[in-house]
Amino acid sequence: MNNQELQAWASDPSRAGTLPYAVFEPRYPHDGVGAALVVRGVLYFKGGYRSDVRRALATCFEQYSAVAGDALRWFCQDGKRPVKMAKAPTVASLANSVSEAESFTFVYSSADAIREAALYEFTVFCLEKWQAAMGTRGLDVLVFSLPVPVVKADPELMPRLFDTFANLLNAVHGHAGYAVNLPPTGRDENESSEYYMSQQLGPGIDVGDPLATKVRDLVDRIKTVDWLTLIDDGMLKRVGELPALQSELPKDWFDLTPSAQGLLIRAGVLPQAGTPQGEGEPVAPPPAYVVLNAALRDIQPETVSILQRGTVNGDAPVYSSQPSSDAWLRRFDVSEAELLRAKAAVLDTPKLNPGEDAARA
Repeated sequence: MNNQELQAWASDPSRAGTLPYAVFEPRYPHDGVGAALVVRGVLYFKGGYRSDVRRALATCFEQYSAVAGDALRWFCQDGKRPVKMAKAPTVASLANSVSEAESFTFVYSSADAIREAALYEFTVFCLEKWQAAMGTRGLDVLVFSLPVPVVKADPELMPRLFDTFANLLNAVHGHAGYAVNLPPTGRDENESSEYYMSQQLGPGIDVGDPLATKVRDLVDRIKTVDWLTLIDDGMLKRVGELPALQSELPKDWFDLTPSAQGLLIRAGVLPQAGTPQGEGEPVAPPPAYVVLNAALRDIQPETVSILQRGTVNGDAPVYSSQPSSDAWLRRFDVSEAELLRAKAAVLDTPKLNPGEDAARA
């Protein structure tokens, strides 16, 4: 794709927050959307082969589709050809037709074509019963996303959906915030776009496939802190229980709510990508994420192997090595002095419930 074509894409308001397909990979065609900035929720849970959990997933999808409306256009089930929504099964019907010995894995997408990235996406990955019984194959996953303008217009929408879904699934852990959706059938050639957007926008952008095995293997740790971070009771104990978190996370800027198997932590009114530092300087981490990261550092992994793979012959940078991926995991780690500055900076951000101050006044 030449500069003129890229400038035309960037100047199109309907393309805001997106990049063309495989824009940094010259060996691939560039027609369609290859990366889309969204607010994405990820929940990790167990028992996706069971009928009660599948019914819970059906309820999640019913509530999600009520928000998405007519935006969803495609359905693709693992190992089968994609179909348009008019012919797509509901999650409830899938729950009855897919046996517990089969993988319960599928995606609903709002993309113009299934090979493109979507703003609305609802993805489920559940192990077969025999794999789940082994206890070594990781957790099941629900991934769902909303367009950024929708979340900004109603900051309570994603937290409400996330908490509801977490409770329905009795989720072990999860997180939600800014992320980059990639095509479900074309991740590798678009991961350089995910890398680019995370570098340009800031460390608050999630990176990597939520369905990756090394991430699903995190049964007692979280991959990262985020705008919304869910931990189970075991993790809560390891970070000092609720009083310890309350002492580190001031209630006007952090909301701590019982949810699923533990605690849901909200860091700020809206998700954050980062804090601009001026021309030529890298975008700094959001202060609230730095503070939360310090409070939850004991339940974060040292490595998840690699976050991205990229293409075999591609030259565009991606997080395809363990050192670079490990560095990304530690992107919110700071010195004690920097942590104190981050705590002070949080106090200058909008409060979760500013009306309470007005009422007290």
